[in-house]
Amino acid sequence: MAAQNEIQEEFPDLPELVHVPKPITKNTNDDNKVAPNNDKENEPETEHSKEKDNEDAKESRKVTVVDCEETEDNDIKNNEEQAGEKSGSTNVTSETNENTTSIQFDEIGPRDEDADRVYDLSKPISQRVEIAVQRYKKNRKFNAVRNQVFESYMRFGGIETGPKAFQGQGDEEDGEADAEEIRERRAVNFVEEDRVEGMEVDFTYTVTVYLSSYLIDKSGYVYMDQFVEAPIVVISFINYLVNQRVCPEYNDDMQRALTIAKQAKIELPLCKRLAQLTPGRFNKACSLLFGGELFGLLDDPWEGEEKAAKMLGISMSEAKSIFREVTGQEHAAVNLNNKMTRISEEMDVIDIDSHPISTPFDPNVSNSTQDNSTQNNSENDHDTTNPTSTIPIENGANFENVAPNSLYRIYVRKHDHPESVLIPILIGPELAKNVIRGMFITADFYQLNNGVWYWDRVTNVYPTYFLQGDPDSDDDE
Repeated sequence: MAAQNEIQEEFPDLPELVHVPKPITKNTNDDNKVAPNNDKENEPETEHSKEKDNEDAKESRKVTVVDCEETEDNDIKNNEEQAGEKSGSTNVTSETNENTTSIQFDEIGPRDEDADRVYDLSKPISQRVEIAVQRYKKNRKFNAVRNQVFESYMRFGGIETGPKAFQGQGDEEDGEADAEEIRERRAVNFVEEDRVEGMEVDFTYTVTVYLSSYLIDKSGYVYMDQFVEAPIVVISFINYLVNQRVCPEYNDDMQRALTIAKQAKIELPLCKRLAQLTPGRFNKACSLLFGGELFGLLDDPWEGEEKAAKMLGISMSEAKSIFREVTGQEHAAVNLNNKMTRISEEMDVIDIDSHPISTPFDPNVSNSTQDNSTQNNSENDHDTTNPTSTIPIENGANFENVAPNSLYRIYVRKHDHPESVLIPILIGPELAKNVIRGMFITADFYQLNNGVWYWDRVTNVYPTYFLQGDPDSDDDE
């Protein structure tokens, strides 16, 4: 007992050691004889025995902890190996198979040998997709942003994240469970049972809404890498579904969804960049001088005009100089035409000048690739409602060898009102090269009495394939 007391003192966190004597066994020849005790408990303690007791206690503690952590994993592994043998397949259900080679995220990868059986068309599509999600995630390399976007896309599409209600059931309770069933029980991404019945499958609608109105308005994503990665994630997953023939009955629908996602790969970063850079130097100057978000902020700033101007990115003297250079007029000779002010107006981008304007410029003369009669014609060269017909600006405008302070005119008009007049807005090349005909923009628009228009407080820039989802079904993140 002395050794136990010393161990307890050295390892105070150990549970109290309780001495349990060896069981007394009966001799078959003599009930009164006691079996010999070989534990050497009665030998006198030595320094060597104390050290050995300490080492034994440490090792016992370590083994106990390791055993506690590994017992469940070993049971699961054994269960799944047995299930794999029953189902005639191996290495199917393990979520962390060390022998499995990871593939690059954008690689489609080989088709699984057992894909025809696992994704048999007699199974409900919800069950097939559940299995596909687990397999897709198992061997693919995800960074933090891609993982975040993928889970968001799954939830938006009706695939929940988290353990199933029956996940805690031990597989040993069902000796007939095969590898596939074990995986389904442990699925982290799954379709809620009450949503399966009457569930409508529409890959194109889901992808279009997710990569436009949902991602921009509801996801809460604000960083460029999230807008860059989102379409890449969608393309990767749908390609996997097509290659594995998870739901071939929806192949045409998935191909249309891929077309939208590939377009989003180009447009979403442009939308994000344009939204970040707006309104542009000239429009900022007009906002400060005539009316808008910056108007009056430099009148009497409590921190001083110089510090306030640095925070705004423009001073009053700079604003006056920019306006004079572009229009050839002093700002004092120009007033705001309040009757034409449009707050939070939704506009479609219709066209852009192929070359920068000459300054000072006449707002009534167009440099556009289309003449005025064509611009005001509701039958434009391209259909902004058809995503496949949109033309990136880089195919029609020249941004090479232009001065940083050059200005291009883009032409916008009221969303879904082809009969409305075109409004020309002046923006620099850094903004203009992110514009695509057919983009959908929400902003405030102002007109001066000299005919010049400017925009301010550009709140949203949407891609050409924009689609508003059902507000009752799109959950916020």
